[in-house]
Amino acid sequence: MKDEIFNRHGAGKAPFEFNAHVVEVFDDMVSRSVPFYKEVLRMSAELAHEFYQEGTQIYDLGCSTGTLAWHLGKEFGDTPFTYVGIDNSADMIARAKTGSARMRGTGFCQFECADITAVDFSPASVFVSNYTFQFLRPLARQALLRKIYAALKPNGCLILSEKCLEDSADISRVFADRYHALKERNGYSKLEIAEKRDALENVLIPFRVSENIAMLQETGFTPASIFFKCYNFVSLLALKS
Repeated sequence: MKDEIFNRHGAGKAPFEFNAHVVEVFDDMVSRSVPFYKEVLRMSAELAHEFYQEGTQIYDLGCSTGTLAWHLGKEFGDTPFTYVGIDNSADMIARAKTGSARMRGTGFCQFECADITAVDFSPASVFVSNYTFQFLRPLARQALLRKIYAALKPNGCLILSEKCLEDSADISRVFADRYHALKERNGYSKLEIAEKRDALENVLIPFRVSENIAMLQETGFTPASIFFKCYNFVSLLALKS
């Protein structure tokens, strides 16, 4: 379904949440709102394949509709893997379970409706968190990273994608303007862009790119490198040595 949730004045007064209405249009919303979203998922699956260790988990934190599982199935092919998708939206999990039936390959997938900050993780070699940390309270992010790091096997990885700010406020403004122009090219009106921005105020709290990298390094990840960037959207690969 086409995303028209914010196509009216006042639609952004209520804080944004991943409710049933958003779930219905989520795949359209995210593909038109996040630059190169499908490509980032494909790259995430490639990197997961690179670092996956047999007998461990691939965790997808904030899995939404479970699209990453499909990319993993295509990437792994006949190579077995175990995937766990976690999201705190029951509607998202229901949609993910339906979609996983069409997944290719021999991977084993399960989905859990839970708060990712409260989950006890099993040993894992890959964590993926695409555009999820930005919705967590800032103080909760470092604590979650420590849990991820503790559950990761040596030579495992964290794939982290976020909407970010730049160290320079001027560059942040330029990137934000270019991002809004991108959304207009993808069919969103100025009204929709403005209303959604209002709805996300104090819900999506971006860190600077440098703050995200510093947070990863303080947790123990080394190295932590950018593998994709488009304006104010950044994807990072962080390794546990």
